Amino acid sequence: MELSKLTDYQLVKKIKKFNDSDAYLELKRRNEKGYYRVCERYTKKVPALKYSELVEDVDYLLNKSIQTYNVKKKTKFSSWVISYSRYHVLNTIKRLNEVGKFIPTENLEIDLLNNNKKYYHIDTKEELKDHIFSLLDGMKDKRARKIVELRFFSDKHGRKWKNIAREMNLSCQQVSNIYNTAKESLYENMIKEDNKK
Repeated sequence: MELSKLTDYQLVKKIKKFNDSDAYLELKRRNEKGYYRVCERYTKKVPALKYSELVEDVDYLLNKSIQTYNVKKKTKFSSWVISYSRYHVLNTIKRLNEVGKFIPTENLEIDLLNNNKKYYHIDTKEELKDHIFSLLDGMKDKRARKIVELRFFSDKHGRKWKNIAREMNLSCQQVSNIYNTAKESLYENMIKEDNKK
């Protein structure tokens, strides 16, 4: 059956079960405009938000929407994308308001350190970077370090998800999946370290 004839939910199932990149592209084609509209609405209200930077997160946002979508809640996938888009943008605004953190504002997307007081002893961004990479080096999937490095420590052009995917010779969905696994692993390891104190 042609992908264009499948429902959003059928596409979500194919993506989750088979990591189907064609199904992902079809789902993205249908739903990305909803995310862009949310970004546009909020960037008009909040001067600190940059539309050009927010829209780069479209693949990350869609992949998170796919992973968290639950058809049993009787919500259309398109509506779920809009809801998750609002959550993502509001979370970005919250991070922008958190001045004086350890890494540049755009890097706070990594969502690791906002509530972890133990890391106030790390004096410099370089020390924090080294610590993050030492934790990433312990992961089985060695691509995780490279993805985090490209996303947060390369020039702005290199940080785009599509450019990272091209550099890594992976699909945007694969990059997003590895990134999400890395983020969860980092958070868990930092919590473990904190508990040892």
